[in-house]
Amino acid sequence: MKQIPYIGLLLALAVSACSPQPQVSEEVQVAVIVSLTQTAAAPQNQPAPPAETLPTPQPAEAFASPQPLSDYYPLSSEECTTLEAYISQSVGFTGEITNPVPFNDYVAEKNGDGCQIQYSATRPTELSAQVQPSLTSLGWQEDDRYGAGGIGGSVSAFRNSDMLCMYASQVQAVDENACPTGEGYMLCMMSLPPEALFDTVT
Repeated sequence: MKQIPYIGLLLALAVSACSPQPQVSEEVQVAVIVSLTQTAAAPQNQPAPPAETLPTPQPAEAFASPQPLSDYYPLSSEECTTLEAYISQSVGFTGEITNPVPFNDYVAEKNGDGCQIQYSATRPTELSAQVQPSLTSLGWQEDDRYGAGGIGGSVSAFRNSDMLCMYASQVQAVDENACPTGEGYMLCMMSLPPEALFDTVT
């Protein structure tokens, strides 16, 4: 900004050397001086640009993987999908994945979340007889402490390293009214043909 008035003065001097010097009144000279003074002083009166705001550095632990806040946390989506695909080869159709779902370890009295895989189909053959061998072939071992059974269903659990799989199998009649619950229910279920039964393994 200071160079502009300075160049203007040099040009004015060069013109005055080659042409008659104009008569300038004192009022005009004062106005020119005031104008040059204001031009030179203008940059000093401008507010300073705001200082650049830099992001606050984050501590290293802020980028660490979050630790699970519960006793159990689910398999990753990739691991759950891989497990479902392997079991489905034995079952013959794909299962339904829900991830995550509430998870309850009723033996150790611990809770958390898990990855759920569920198969449901009418019963040409028992689904459980196909799913369990798939788990054991992958290194899962049954934990007898979780075994329990009732009318039309059973529960158990399988372990693999630090992983726990809660296993539930349920058999129902396709026609809910075919075998009323109560005395004789199991005999009625056993008398139904396989295609009249509906299996669910979770």
